Amino acid sequence: MKTTTCLLRLSETENNLLTYKSKLLGTSKSKLFREAALKYWSDDFDAGGLLELYKSSDKENKQLLVETIAAYYRQNGYPHHKLTNYELNSGMKTLVRTKSPLLENDHLQTNTVGLALANYFHPHMVKVPCLEKYRTPYEQFEDDDLLKDAIRRWMELNKKPDPSGLRRILRTRDKVRSVVNFKPAISLFLYNAYAHKDSWCLDPCMGFGGRLCGVIAANKNLLYHGIDVDAETCVGNARLAGFYHDLYDVGIEKKRTWQFRFKMDMGCAEDIMLTLPDETYGLIFTSPPFFQIEKYSKNPAQSYLRYPEYEIWRNKFLFTLIKESFRLCKKGGYLILNLKDYKKHPIATDAVKFAESVGFRLIRTYSQRLA
Repeated sequence: MKTTTCLLRLSETENNLLTYKSKLLGTSKSKLFREAALKYWSDDFDAGGLLELYKSSDKENKQLLVETIAAYYRQNGYPHHKLTNYELNSGMKTLVRTKSPLLENDHLQTNTVGLALANYFHPHMVKVPCLEKYRTPYEQFEDDDLLKDAIRRWMELNKKPDPSGLRRILRTRDKVRSVVNFKPAISLFLYNAYAHKDSWCLDPCMGFGGRLCGVIAANKNLLYHGIDVDAETCVGNARLAGFYHDLYDVGIEKKRTWQFRFKMDMGCAEDIMLTLPDETYGLIFTSPPFFQIEKYSKNPAQSYLRYPEYEIWRNKFLFTLIKESFRLCKKGGYLILNLKDYKKHPIATDAVKFAESVGFRLIRTYSQRLA
């Protein structure tokens, strides 16, 4: 193997310390230097500089750069969102100011403002399986060869291999699918349109905080009652709600920045809803799981495991949720469901027919534009 010599300048004290340490560890000073340098990583790096270096390198050095970047992420872990308290608060204020997603003919424009806030409190999202025969983003990251493949592809697209970029390529690489969080901008629009100030709102399948963010941004002193069967998801939403609930404006009078209240239950929605009192909520707004499309965990209480056949799932989970929602809604209240039909499972069509059969009246159907 060809070797290259590097010259380092040390003070006498540093040299003595290095000598003592090499003797203590029973190794040479050069080996100590070499191994320390190769294992050292800081919390940040020049992603733009690495991209330029990659573009100007030959095939062999490109591969070396890919391996170096992969080693960095392997040392530092999955590149989850990292937001400061200031960024979390200012991000919520940006969500409040975001443009309404409503377009012509009741189309809702996709708007990702506020999504990073919800995702920040739910890092386990990247481990949730979505569709059979597809990897999760975390599985793509955990495999050394697949991680290098993602990094290489991203830089071949002339993109910087920073944490944001790596998050994107990990969830969009071939044979990878990731769960999609409910857009906070859309939930904010719907809470503003259908939830009265100070009212109680129920979310029987609260998921990863997209609708909770909408309640917070609405700033209408709504009480958000969320139910979810997954422990990690409940913890993430409790952290999200707790963070914003404890923020106060600076002024003569102590006033909370975000006017909302929250209550959470961990368990099966179809069971917990049976225990709630009649006509309690002005709005019931949720996004039920699409049967077996997203398998949030292997908890046997998950609806797709509890009711493994579609007809059973529909009757015992989805229809129970709708029937109980009619009982729990106040007079003049609303039920909003985020649903879609699939080839084998007409979830939305079945839900609408059943909702009308128990007394609900369909007043509007929104559709979401993906671009």
